[in-house]
Amino acid sequence: MISLKRLLLVAPLVLLLVSCASQRNLVVLLPDQDGKTGIVAVSNKGGTQVINKTNQASSIDSAETKPSEPKSIDEKNIRKIFGRALDAQPRKPIHFTLYFEFNSDNLTAESKIVLNGLLTEIKTFKPAAVAIIGHTDLVGTSKANYELGLERAVAVKNILIGSGVNPVIIEVTSHGKDNPLIRTADNVAEPRNRRVEAVVR
Repeated sequence: MISLKRLLLVAPLVLLLVSCASQRNLVVLLPDQDGKTGIVAVSNKGGTQVINKTNQASSIDSAETKPSEPKSIDEKNIRKIFGRALDAQPRKPIHFTLYFEFNSDNLTAESKIVLNGLLTEIKTFKPAAVAIIGHTDLVGTSKANYELGLERAVAVKNILIGSGVNPVIIEVTSHGKDNPLIRTADNVAEPRNRRVEAVVR
C-alpha cells in the first residue's frame, strides 16, 4: 500500500498545483521509496475510481462529477507538475549496524569499516538527524545492560563528533537487553545482539 506520508506530501501539493492551473484536481499514484505501488481510492459525491498502477492518475472536475477513469502519465509530465513536491520529500532513512566486543564499548574490526560508511553518508548528504541506539546481549542485569548500551551509543556519538559531525543532530538512547536482534535465553552471549543501530534521516 502506498505510504500515508507520501500521499499526504505529494497529493495535496498536486491538487493545489493542478487546480490553480486548470480548475481540476489531479491525483497520481507514485511508488514509495522502496519502489512498491499500492492502491488509492479517489472519491467524491459523484463516485469512486481506484488507482492501482504506478503513474496512473484520476482527475476530478467538480464535487458532483465522478473522478475520471485512471490513465497513465509519463514521468516527464509528472516531474513537470510535481517537481517541487517530489524534491521536498525527505530521503528514505538509512540504517547502519555496528557490533561490539563482549562487555565493552569497543567496536569489532569489521564494524570500524561500517563506521567509515556511516561517516561518509553523513558528510555527503548532511542529514537532519542521526539516531544512535545502543543494544546488548542478554548476559547480566537489565540495569547494567541499559548502561552498557548507552555507553556504546555514546562511544559512537563521540567518534562522529570527533570526525566533524554536528552534535546537535545526534540523538542517543539505549534499549539495553530489551530488543535483541537474535532471540536467546537469558544469559546467552550472542555477538549479534551487542550492537548499535544508527539511523540517518
